[in-house]
Amino acid sequence: VAWSPDGQRIVYTSPDADGSPRVFWLRLSDLLPNRLLFGSDSEADSAWSPKGKWVAFALFNTEGDSLGLILRNPDGVNRLQISQSPDRHPSWSPDGKKLAFVSIRDGDEEIYAIRVGDNGPEGQAVRITDNPSRDFNPAWSTDGKRIAFLSDRNGGQDIFSVNDKGEDLRTLTRNNVEEVAFAWGPDGRIVFESQPSGKSDLFVTDSS
Repeated sequence: VAWSPDGQRIVYTSPDADGSPRVFWLRLSDLLPNRLLFGSDSEADSAWSPKGKWVAFALFNTEGDSLGLILRNPDGVNRLQISQSPDRHPSWSPDGKKLAFVSIRDGDEEIYAIRVGDNGPEGQAVRITDNPSRDFNPAWSTDGKRIAFLSDRNGGQDIFSVNDKGEDLRTLTRNNVEEVAFAWGPDGRIVFESQPSGKSDLFVTDSS
């Protein structure tokens, strides 16, 4: 689920009549669901761009394999192909000029980033992480300078961050339980969900 920047619409994933996941959007003023795209097997992982023009999402085939990332304008008919690789979970930079995403194009889950212009991708995707473990769930800092992500490279599932070139790796959490989810705060701190006592609790950590 994601809000449009003006707070008037919501984009979300829901099964259609055949049970296939589809991306829908609706206005809060009328609550009428609208399909974002027709003619695909299924879609998921929607993310609204900071300026509200585009929704990024992943396409999937009938076996559940990702076919790449797409941009779609809910107010029009424009469709831009961002990638044709097994990519998913797009995340917009705050200025709307880059997308970070997860891909298994090189054999395991890694974080990539690509520049996006009005006419689609600009240049090739840059590999942000390079580790045989899982790197996933990318999220940009509010100043756009860093990307945080979850990884099990230290054994458990912890939070790490790098700059937008994949440099200056920082380990933000390291413990014997798995971090489940996280979100950047406006001051650069990170709130995350963990389960040290067998139930979910929230914690805050500095990102430096």
